[in-house]
Amino acid sequence: MEDKPEFEQYLVGDLGRAFLSSIHFSKRTHQLDGLQSKIDLFFQD
Repeated sequence: MEDKPEFEQYLVGDLGRAFLSSIHFSKRTHQLDGLQSKIDLFFQD
């Protein structure tokens, strides 16, 4: 099989984007958890 440097560049780029997406997803999940807690507190009063 011959070397395909373009493929490696695309693969590395995709891995980087996937990693960043994972970080953004984690941050959003944390924000949503905080918002859900505030909503729960609002309806408890």
